[in-house]
Amino acid sequence: MGSTVLAFLLLFAQSALAKTITFDNPTEDLFVSVESEGFRFTGPNVQIHSNNALDGNAVAWTGVPPSEDVDPFVMSSISGAVFDLLSFDISEVFFGVGDTVEFFGFTATGGVVNRTISIQSYTLDSLVFDSTWTNLERLEAHAGASPSALALDNIVVNIVPIPAAVWLFGSALVGLGWIRRKPTV
Repeated sequence: MGSTVLAFLLLFAQSALAKTITFDNPTEDLFVSVESEGFRFTGPNVQIHSNNALDGNAVAWTGVPPSEDVDPFVMSSISGAVFDLLSFDISEVFFGVGDTVEFFGFTATGGVVNRTISIQSYTLDSLVFDSTWTNLERLEAHAGASPSALALDNIVVNIVPIPAAVWLFGSALVGLGWIRRKPTV
C-alpha cells in the first residue's frame, strides 16, 4: 500500500501544470507592476489595458529601446518557480508605428534564449515558442529602435513542478522522524 501511494505521488510530481494567463482578475499597482495568476509583470508604464485587438484585458507597457537607460518589461513567477513559455498574443496598442521587439528568456541553469519579432501597427500576432523556452526564471522584452506601446494576453505557460527527488527525500525525512518517535517496548 505504501509503495502504491509513493508511486502515485512520484507520478504526479513530474507532470507540468499548464496555465493560461488572461488578466481577467489582475492586481495592479499602476505603472509599477501587474500581478495575475501567480505571475508578476514589471516595466516602464506597466498597466492593464483594454485592448480591442486582444479582445479584453491585457498587460501593456511602453517598450523603450535598450539604448535608453530604462528597465525592460519583465515577467516572472511570484513564487520563484521556473516555467516553460509556450505561446502568447501580442499587439501594439498606442503609437501605431510598428516595430521590432526582442524577447529574452533567462533559464534556471544560467542560459539565455532570445527571439526577435516584428510587430505591425494595431494587429494581433500569436506567437508559439519552441522547446528551447523551458525552465525560465524570467522573460524580458526590449523594444527596437523606437518607443512603442505593447500588450500581451493569453500567455500560456507550464509551471515546472518540484522534482520527484525532492518529494522522495522529504518523505524519507518524515519516515525517519516517525520511526524515531515510535516508542520502544
